[in-house]
Amino acid sequence: MAIAFAKFDEPHAWLIRGLVEYGWADLTPVAGRIPTGRMGGMELARFRDSDGRDGVHLLVTAQANGTVVAEDAVYDFAVRCYRQDGQWMVGVRCPDANFMAEFPFDAANPSYAAGYIHQAVTTYVPQFVGWRLQGGELSWAQRQGLPELDGEACSADLTRFIDELVRMRRGVDTGPAQGWWIGLDSPPPPASQVAPGATGGNASPGGTPIATVGGPIAVAGRVVGAGVSSTERAMKRAGPAGRALVATSSMMLIIGVVSLLNAALTLVLFQFDRGAALVGTGCFGVALLGGGIVGILGGRRLSQVKNSVLPWLAVGANLALPPLLLLALLRIDVACCSAVGPLALSIPVALYALSVWVDPIVVKARKELGDV
Repeated sequence: MAIAFAKFDEPHAWLIRGLVEYGWADLTPVAGRIPTGRMGGMELARFRDSDGRDGVHLLVTAQANGTVVAEDAVYDFAVRCYRQDGQWMVGVRCPDANFMAEFPFDAANPSYAAGYIHQAVTTYVPQFVGWRLQGGELSWAQRQGLPELDGEACSADLTRFIDELVRMRRGVDTGPAQGWWIGLDSPPPPASQVAPGATGGNASPGGTPIATVGGPIAVAGRVVGAGVSSTERAMKRAGPAGRALVATSSMMLIIGVVSLLNAALTLVLFQFDRGAALVGTGCFGVALLGGGIVGILGGRRLSQVKNSVLPWLAVGANLALPPLLLLALLRIDVACCSAVGPLALSIPVALYALSVWVDPIVVKARKELGDV
């Protein structure tokens, strides 16, 4: 492989050189601060600290046509080099922008990978920012769904070279002026050229992780039509049901606590003269207290679409406890039956939560999230 700069002829060095040649300023000397008027730049401090494993970080302002997404501010694209089936690859990952792409590193044309990365990122960011400005939001599942990229270490000499530059507050983009660059062996790729073997694809900014070349990366079935993931749809469906289950279970818990306090007061005032009422109220309180706690935990699990036995127990408690306790209290203390009245609401809520929990979309999401 030809030398990229100084004495370095490795993919990491060619990645850095290529990005400089495509106009990416080195922001390491200014602690990653993007100068006014620039789209972004690259940062190498983490490259130095990890011996190249953490890769080069492209910092890109979250703006399009002069409008900035204040909530996002800057997108951090991690660009890492690694081997896959014996082939050097360069991967780009940015969960905050829902971006994931891989490009093969061609030793015969070492600048090409940087060209494809430059093309992909600079094309995608304005599209993603436009989507965000229109109200687009990434779900937790989308951010967590991007596969990790485990970068490989660069040579120790390259780490020392970058470390010296960082300590001197000198950017690698001064390379051409300093004479580090050796003659370019291959021209950059045409803007319309597609990298052979690249993965990524043009999709909606809120849909599949994308680049601007090749086919889409599969992410465990999380993508459905209109750029909305199946997991996100499941969470939107399960959220209201889970919250409703938590609400009725909280009411159950409160009534259980009140019943136990009533039992304690009965014991203090009448001791064991009213044994039936004491036992009945105490059992009533314990059952509702336990059912309320289980219901709250299960409702939260349901909202998070996490596979667990708790949502089943929560539905069972909300569905079965009110009628069973009503029948029991009719035989023990009719005056306590009024406490069961508000719990009647828990029955339709439990049926609603059950229908959501067994919904095919929710079942699929539970399996995709890996909790089965």
